[in-house]
Amino acid sequence: MKRWNDIQVTSLRTERAPGMIVVSNQGLCSLNVRSETNLNAVLWGEGSSGNGGVQMKSEREREAHSRFVQALQHEHVICTKSGCGGPMQVTDHTPHNGKVKKYEAECEQCHEVEQITGKEEHAPPWDIASITMMAEVHLLHEQPACPYDDTPITFISLPNPRRKARYRLLCYYCGRHTEMNWPPPEAKR
Repeated sequence: MKRWNDIQVTSLRTERAPGMIVVSNQGLCSLNVRSETNLNAVLWGEGSSGNGGVQMKSEREREAHSRFVQALQHEHVICTKSGCGGPMQVTDHTPHNGKVKKYEAECEQCHEVEQITGKEEHAPPWDIASITMMAEVHLLHEQPACPYDDTPITFISLPNPRRKARYRLLCYYCGRHTEMNWPPPEAKR
């Protein structure tokens, strides 16, 4: 882990990209590296809101997203009702072809029911650099995250009769998805 401008980052060197590509707690970054001491960081994202295009979430949105990630990864979810704090039974209510996961959590103590869902957003779509970065992180046996909301990405291996690797990448929080071949065509050159 490295820090610069109070952003914690994990760096990844690639053969196809000059410099470094970085995953940070605020999305994907591109670093132009002239030397190991001179780093110029540019956050990838939409708009120019002064923070590199990354939209800051309110405390309530961050907590809702955190609870969504806990449900997605089958972690323990605790009741938020004041004075309770009991364990919650989480049930997946996502339709078979749903792009955004929908969960219902019921407290085992106070029987409080909570709906935990993602926020469907398709704009802007993932770009080629983001998709390549997520695939490379996945190949390093790490958990890639969506560059727009930091939700863990699900990789599904698809059958391919020509024995080429083909994957479907899904973000169950924002509903973005794509299919890709691995290795990408530019890596074969």
